Amino acid sequence: MHKESNFEHSIEQSLLRHGGYSKGDPLAYDKKLALFPDKVVTFVQDSQPEFRKRFFALNNNGILP
Repeated sequence: MHKESNFEHSIEQSLLRHGGYSKGDPLAYDKKLALFPDKVVTFVQDSQPEFRKRFFALNNNGILP
């Protein structure tokens, strides 16, 4: 008999091994925002340096170093 949990595990393993995904820490996940805040900050810092500079200048509250 097939189980949903086995199917989910197979998908997760495939994404981790071949899809370029990494497993996040469940405790770091923000359910209200539905994301990993640190991952978003890192993505913006790495991929959008000009936006990061403008955002930080407008919101000088330490969110983006």
